Amino acid sequence: LIGETRVMSLVFLHHSRYIASGESSGFVHLWSTEAYDARPVMRFYHGAVVTSVAVDSGGSTLFSGGEDGKVSFWDLGVYRFSSAINHGYPVLSIHLTADGNWLISGSRNGVV
Repeated sequence: LIGETRVMSLVFLHHSRYIASGESSGFVHLWSTEAYDARPVMRFYHGAVVTSVAVDSGGSTLFSGGEDGKVSFWDLGVYRFSSAINHGYPVLSIHLTADGNWLISGSRNGVV
């Protein structure tokens, strides 16, 4: 699999056959683990360098954090943007707890 720019973060989507990559181009790409094609099967535009990606345990929502200070939510059922929250500072890392109750983000200013 060959991305267009630097890959900043990766996550395997559980219960599916995809890998999501967050890239310096501002895109999140979905890659098939079954196809031998070097092109992504889907792409979402976060709008800034994507520093971290996460997915819920059901594989229905993908999250991307970026240098724009936002955490974006992507609905994988319809393959489109759902909503976003503004962290206020560049997001360096995001993580979803196993039970799906908490989305944690850490930013450049040290706030979790």
